Amino acid sequence: MNFSVFNESFYLAHNPDVQAAVNAGFFTSGLEHFQKFGLAEGRVSVSPFYDEQYYLRKNSDVATEVAFGTFHSGLEHFILAGEAEGRVSVSPFYDERFYLQKNSDVATAVASGIFRSGLQHFISAGEAEARVSISPFYDEQYYLQKNPDVATAVASGTFRSGLQHFISAGETEGRQASLLFDEDFYLRKNPDVAAQIADGRFSSGLDHYLQVGKAIYLSGTNFNEFGYIGLSTHTKVNPDVEAAVKAGYFGSSLEHYIEFGQFEGRGGIFNGTKGNDTVIGFGQIDTLYGVDAFIGEEVYGVYRVTPTGGQALYFGSEYNEADVLVGGNGQDTFVLGASGAYASPFYRGNGDADYALIKNYEIGKDEIVLAGGASNYDFVQAGDSLNIILSRSAGGSLATPDLIAKVEGVNSVSQIESKLRFDGGFMY
Repeated sequence: MNFSVFNESFYLAHNPDVQAAVNAGFFTSGLEHFQKFGLAEGRVSVSPFYDEQYYLRKNSDVATEVAFGTFHSGLEHFILAGEAEGRVSVSPFYDERFYLQKNSDVATAVASGIFRSGLQHFISAGEAEARVSISPFYDEQYYLQKNPDVATAVASGTFRSGLQHFISAGETEGRQASLLFDEDFYLRKNPDVAAQIADGRFSSGLDHYLQVGKAIYLSGTNFNEFGYIGLSTHTKVNPDVEAAVKAGYFGSSLEHYIEFGQFEGRGGIFNGTKGNDTVIGFGQIDTLYGVDAFIGEEVYGVYRVTPTGGQALYFGSEYNEADVLVGGNGQDTFVLGASGAYASPFYRGNGDADYALIKNYEIGKDEIVLAGGASNYDFVQAGDSLNIILSRSAGGSLATPDLIAKVEGVNSVSQIESKLRFDGGFMY
């Protein structure tokens, strides 16, 4: 029976009665208690790198056996059989494939039988050796740069690494650990997740994303995961990326976009939430929306197709929000209105209080998309910006013109008119 996953200090911290028993001399250690009683009692808080619910989600057959009483817990199964069977997905924050890719010597040692798995190496030696590349969603250098207090604590020896801090505190504090996930954005976009964190079902937005959200194409950042792999099941954009993510070669489609896609001429979609957002594009071909996006049933004419027949990406036409859209160095498309038979501008309905502020617009390269036609808008210089104002609808001139966007660094419509695209539709 192998107890390599067991962490003495973690077990005692999460089982204060055992700590008291050890202090009183009834047990020489927490491990002795765990071996004699704790395992059979279903005590599963044994390591920051073992998550009982995650293990059971990843192994439904084990969950069934636990429910029938064959095992006291998923942890018992892991110790007795699971690790030997190669079931080493025991935490959302540890990725076996990623760890072995980053540590070729460990991969060789596993292949030769010196270690049963990369996980066994990481727990027994790797963490102490500061081998901190355990997941695409944790970047040691990024984490320390984003959290100078943690960098100071690591330098002073309080923590062995940023990873140790992240696992022990940073994750539940919502500290961003990589470019692949933004805790604040994810919780704004999915307010129901915050409730699940509050009631203890998940420890953080990242925990939810890794266990649930990623599989159903929720986006962990402004980058739209679903939009990158395909706008519908009938017109896949990057099916090879979808397959690679499902196979575990990439942690998300954003990881592929960062490493390869943006340099291969593949476009990325970036969008905001229902509130105020700053949306930043960084690839060669980016499309930016400040408003919210959702995956829904695909629509053909007046017919709605069931989800099994196809899903598509839709954007809301929210108002009462002020968004900042920041273009990258490539070709950017800033979308300011929904297209289709019932086209509508975004940011319509609250006068000058809601609009998109477009930054880093490159004249002659970037494009702006508006609902309706050119006759619906006025373009007015305002200092070093060009204001785009909705002034006329299908029913005639608006009593109160409505500011839709401000384009920084542009002072004349002639500078952008060749890159204006009007998507038509009935402007109600």
